[in-house]
Amino acid sequence: MNFSTPFSKSRLDSLSLFSILWAVATIFHLLSFPEDVRLLHPISWLSGVAAVAVFLFPRSILLLVLLLCFRIADVWQWIPFIPNHIFFEFLLNIGMLLAIGWSYCKQSRESATERLDLADAGVRERFFQSFAPVARISLLILYFFAVLHKLNWDYLNPASSCGTFLLNGIAAKRLPFLPSGEWVELSAVWGTLLLEAGIPLMLCFRRTRTAGILIGMVFHFFLSIHPHRGIYSFSALMFSLYVLFTPPDFPQKLQEVLHALGRKWQTAPFLLKAVGMCSLPAFALLAWLNWYDRLYIAGFLYWSAWAAAAMLLFVLVLLGGSGYAGIRPESIFRIKTPFLWLVPALLFFNGMSPYLGLKTESSFSMFSNLRTEGGKTNHLFMPNTIRLTNFQEDLVEVTETDAEEFQVLLDKEKYITSFEFQRVASEIKRDFRALYKRNGKQDTLIVKGGISNRPELTSPHSWFFNKFFYFRYIDKEGPCKCMH
Repeated sequence: MNFSTPFSKSRLDSLSLFSILWAVATIFHLLSFPEDVRLLHPISWLSGVAAVAVFLFPRSILLLVLLLCFRIADVWQWIPFIPNHIFFEFLLNIGMLLAIGWSYCKQSRESATERLDLADAGVRERFFQSFAPVARISLLILYFFAVLHKLNWDYLNPASSCGTFLLNGIAAKRLPFLPSGEWVELSAVWGTLLLEAGIPLMLCFRRTRTAGILIGMVFHFFLSIHPHRGIYSFSALMFSLYVLFTPPDFPQKLQEVLHALGRKWQTAPFLLKAVGMCSLPAFALLAWLNWYDRLYIAGFLYWSAWAAAAMLLFVLVLLGGSGYAGIRPESIFRIKTPFLWLVPALLFFNGMSPYLGLKTESSFSMFSNLRTEGGKTNHLFMPNTIRLTNFQEDLVEVTETDAEEFQVLLDKEKYITSFEFQRVASEIKRDFRALYKRNGKQDTLIVKGGISNRPELTSPHSWFFNKFFYFRYIDKEGPCKCMH
């Protein structure tokens, strides 16, 4: 196994560069959701250790495989209660693991030697090309649903739109100097749609690909400024996937830029180098100590520094002569192993879930104002008639309860699907009562002495349904409010 640091001379290639960015994204996922990293869940810790190891030794394919395995196992233990982009990452990690495994088996059979040389440039490139098209197509699918789900009346209304919600959150918490007013809100709504539709289109074509990468990085960095937890984790994921659209010589050009910066650093005055070498660890330590109980805030500060450096390097390399000459546009999306099409197919099916009467959480409908429940839809054109189940139609209104798990529905004036009502009721391990309306009929659920008067509502769902189906709360009146 050949170990080398990220910046060793002539050691950076497409596979190792992607490994670095994917490892960094994993670290930000863990910092963004630090409650997952507990001693009771050692797989979360192993994911972090593997991510650090991949960052330090990015040419190790074995370490990358371990990272994928640990991360898949880590996310699996939290499903279905995971954010949209983490579920996307979960499916993509499975796809990459399958692609690398298949490529290894295929190359081993074709190898004239007894043992495959994992340090060989050609071998490494084939590993990279085994999963890169899958990841590129997956990114386009994610953008497709980010736009499709937003094509609804409540998103297009600045008074209720998530576009306005995100902009106001950034202005209120992080950038108070941002302008305000109706025209700004309209710009946030339509500008987001334009960017999320335009960026993937630009990535598809050689002449606009560089612009798509740079505009995408600026856009997602701006979104990550919002204090809502998880957004900078999502932006880190997008940064890592953008590198898949860079020219083949990008790693080499990047390393040249890094070496040039290194030479300038070596000739810098001693005082400047001393301040620089001390300030970075001091900043990291200070952020960690100040927000140890809220590591996602420290993570945001680390992310801001990392993102700024990444954007600067991408600008220097992409605008400094690295190009796409000789690359056929369709080749970057060609999946040569047919069974790997299963990953984009699953991602597409997952994105269609709200319209098919399936789950509404983790369906890539983040910050979209989309509503499809209760026989209603606010979408501009997607029909509400193609249903595989009636889960979204069977709504429950809790009218009175002594269980805090249901009290939140009263406080926030929300409906809940009968599916989620049963999930919550089955997980309460004490006596409680809840008055509720279901299909217009008033009823009462009482659990006393561990005995339920409605055992069908307090029995757990099957493992499959409990693991893969999850529904949002639904607003009773007015527009669909902005949710993650």
